[in-house]
Amino acid sequence: MKNIIYCIAMIFGSLAFFSCNSGTKELFEESAAERVTAAMNEAKEVLCSSQNGWLMKYYPSRTKAFGGYNVLISFTEDGYVSVSSELFDADKVSTSHYRLKEQAGPTLTLDTENEVFHLFSNPNSGYGSIGLGMEGDYEFTILSATPDKVVLKGKKSGNNIEMTPFPVDQSWVDYLTDIKESFSEIDNYFMYEYKVDGESFSVTRNNNCFSISFKDVTGERLSKTVPYILNANGIDFADPLVLGDKEVSSLVYDSGKWKNEDGSVSLEGLKLSTYEAFVNKGPWFITYDGLGDYGKGIVDNVRDKIFKGTDNNFLVVALGKYLSDSYDALNIILEDDLDGYKDGEGLAGFMIADIQKSGTSNIKITTDTRATDVVNSMIGISQSFMDFVKIFMSLDSETSTRIFTVEYDRPYNPSVATFTERSNPQNTFKITCIGDNNAYFDHQYD
Repeated sequence: MKNIIYCIAMIFGSLAFFSCNSGTKELFEESAAERVTAAMNEAKEVLCSSQNGWLMKYYPSRTKAFGGYNVLISFTEDGYVSVSSELFDADKVSTSHYRLKEQAGPTLTLDTENEVFHLFSNPNSGYGSIGLGMEGDYEFTILSATPDKVVLKGKKSGNNIEMTPFPVDQSWVDYLTDIKESFSEIDNYFMYEYKVDGESFSVTRNNNCFSISFKDVTGERLSKTVPYILNANGIDFADPLVLGDKEVSSLVYDSGKWKNEDGSVSLEGLKLSTYEAFVNKGPWFITYDGLGDYGKGIVDNVRDKIFKGTDNNFLVVALGKYLSDSYDALNIILEDDLDGYKDGEGLAGFMIADIQKSGTSNIKITTDTRATDVVNSMIGISQSFMDFVKIFMSLDSETSTRIFTVEYDRPYNPSVATFTERSNPQNTFKITCIGDNNAYFDHQYD
């Protein structure tokens, strides 16, 4: 009996050996290098197959903090890639090279300069913080590639990015023109009210990302970051937005509001007053070229009498939350000590003023030189700081109040504000909150 069992075991063992051996031979009849080459060839064939290129819904940052952007992209067999984006003029096309390589799977890389696409990975693009930018990718793992959809994964961000064939009967220029029109509608405002079945939530916007304020079950006020991407008719959320009892994936623009399908959810832009726009936007950066003759005279005097013979100069001058968490702050950093300031030892500081509304289009700035928070790490530049604030106050007394008429480039979402002192019209200056690329005091004002 034992012999019979042993023989049966030998027979099945032999069959298993030959079965496995046969399967192994079939599975690995191509080398690993050949399989990689075949996968990259298949991916390239798909990338080049779409006659009118691809529509890429691109979220550059790992956190999606900048929201998503429409990118149109096409590939050629001989290694060229052409790119357009909603962040440039609708007819702007940038062409460069692309490569496919093996790096833990087929990888698409746009590693030669492309003005349009590399805006997302440029650390000094004018978006986000200087030295970081939008932290986007230019190398992507190809997760899947079919004629109907290509799915990429950013090497740095880890974000999944989908590309779908762009319709043959639609032009890139027309599509991006529609997207820009959609952007102009939402960019008329900075603050919004989001309503769900009558319940209201406060909303602000930065780039293509909302921040929604709400209270939890305990009554604590929280905020929720909601990235989105524009379409020709409104917006699509990166992930469904759940507030109240509603889950919403997209909103359609209709007569000044963005609504869901049944109209039970709406987003409406708020018409801010002059004072509200100043307080809620910013920080507001002051540039030398934005100063009137009165302000330039003060700065020139500081440079001639205080900075002369030193390496110091004004690097950043800003109103609002910058060095301080207060929108009432006047902030100054000197050029020679930017690194020192970052280490907590530089010549930089702020003064807390009292900024209030005065009528419908005026802002009142009251300063007090006796305040204990006039300076912060300001040793050595107190004189230059106090001379500079002559633009905002009189140094003839310990306290001073000046009223400025304020004009915005846009009423409810301003990027540039012009201040004119009512009692001294020669004292006029422009401030901007366009972005970090306009933060430096001696940056050429546009």
